[in-house]
Amino acid sequence: MSAALDAQSANLMSTVRSAYDASRYGTVWQLVHAMWPWWRAARVYDLWIEAHRLGLEATHLYNDAVAEQEMRTTLGVGLREIHRFDEAIGYLEQARILRERREDRRGVALTDILLGQVHLGRGTTAATIDVFASARAALVEVADPHDAARALAWPGRAYSLAGHHEDAERAGQQAHDEFVEHGARQWTARSLEMLGQSAAAAGRGDDAVSLFAQALEQYSGLSAVDAARVRRQLGAVQ
Repeated sequence: MSAALDAQSANLMSTVRSAYDASRYGTVWQLVHAMWPWWRAARVYDLWIEAHRLGLEATHLYNDAVAEQEMRTTLGVGLREIHRFDEAIGYLEQARILRERREDRRGVALTDILLGQVHLGRGTTAATIDVFASARAALVEVADPHDAARALAWPGRAYSLAGHHEDAERAGQQAHDEFVEHGARQWTARSLEMLGQSAAAAGRGDDAVSLFAQALEQYSGLSAVDAARVRRQLGAVQ
């Protein structure tokens, strides 16, 4: 499916633009939203951001608040991925407000995980840990163990960036164990990568090498982009 969408990406974007120009606003945001698996796999961020800006504008003209929160969220994710943190934060904060109005507790917690990542990218660590802790508590209560584990993996990074290396290892290892238990291969790999980053920051070079190597093995066959990123990190600590 991804290869087919790769081949048709120009046509898909042309369709999105044409639908917007023809005032078919429902079609615009629905098509952008339906392409989410491709955005995440291909990571073509110029198209991602263009499409989601059109999709967000379409939700305003279509007057659909639920669609608007989705477009704001995924646009914010795209901006976060290319480290445009100051631009991403407003979209995510507004998406959170929309979810609060709908009393969507799980959605608020998931948005908080994204906001926490943006705050980390901006260099804010102390308050971020509390944001992740609140998100994890909410996700445990709504019985979402996978995302609760994600909410635990990120404070591990926050602790590491703040220099609290033992806390970083503890949180990161627990998150990894939970991903293994749930059979979440992608996040098993990601948590190993994050543990490797924490080990490297703590000066534990041998541990970092081992963890990055394990992450690389897990990413094999899953994501060439992620594997390449880990390969670079592995090379930097060897």
